[in-house]
Amino acid sequence: MRHQGASILLYNQQHEVLLVLRDNLPFIACPNTWDAPGGHLDAHETPLHCIVREMMEEMELDVSTCC
Repeated sequence: MRHQGASILLYNQQHEVLLVLRDNLPFIACPNTWDAPGGHLDAHETPLHCIVREMMEEMELDVSTCC
């Protein structure tokens, strides 16, 4: 079964985009590659709620007022 997910593009005033380097684990999809921050949606979660939750969990970054 495929998971649904959401990603966010964050950029600064110099138009630099924030990317994350995925773990180099052979059992995950696309290991050791650059990706946009994000994650899998929990049951009954909207993409917006997913991004707000993931950014707080992974980066301690509150993006709730960005959208």
